[in-house]
Amino acid sequence: MHDDPNDFQSRITDSSPDALPKAGHPDFNPFRDALEYSALVSITDLQGKIVYCNRAFQRLSQYSEKELLGQDHRILHSGQHPKQFWVEMWQQVAKGQPWRGEVCNRTKDGSRYWVDTTINPMRNESGKVTQYLSIRYDITSRKEAEEKRDRLIRDLEQYAFLTSHDLRRPLSSILGLTNLIMMGEVKDDLPKVISMLAQQSREMDQVVHRMNKLLEDTSLQTEFTSPSPQTNQEKGA
Repeated sequence: MHDDPNDFQSRITDSSPDALPKAGHPDFNPFRDALEYSALVSITDLQGKIVYCNRAFQRLSQYSEKELLGQDHRILHSGQHPKQFWVEMWQQVAKGQPWRGEVCNRTKDGSRYWVDTTINPMRNESGKVTQYLSIRYDITSRKEAEEKRDRLIRDLEQYAFLTSHDLRRPLSSILGLTNLIMMGEVKDDLPKVISMLAQQSREMDQVVHRMNKLLEDTSLQTEFTSPSPQTNQEKGA
């Protein structure tokens, strides 16, 4: 049996604390009420025009219900995703199939936020798709942590390249001087060669020390910025 989208919309629209039915009331639905407060819920018509948006949606987007109704979700576009991303999304829901993806949106003041989005076509009693129900969960903190971690990894890769170059010069000198000693060609200059070896060794030690310090600092940063395991809210489960 298919849900009547108009009936569903009427059941979730009035969700003020005083309007919500209490436990024991025939209309009490703890799952619906929990969803209403924890998720960003919206309903659009077949053209993508918003016909319903809950308070959580309004709060995160910074748009009022009046500003959102009648608009499509392009009002929230951040420019993060290529055109093909949206084309494939619409193609899938137009076939009556649910779609899920991570979407970067933009608030009214221009700030970016990320949502784990599920769009589900809603059908009438005859099975015809009449509206689209979207449920979103805010995953901004996780995405920002992932972006910061990725930047750290890129920085480490660049530093590793530069460090290998810094190590190569003193190492080449040490190898060259060592070969001269083994070949017996520096008998008269041995004290000088040993001094040069010591100097090159100190240079290598300094490079290694800088590298270890960076790795320690990066390890701490990564520990505090690594994405934590997904909560139920982030999973959208």
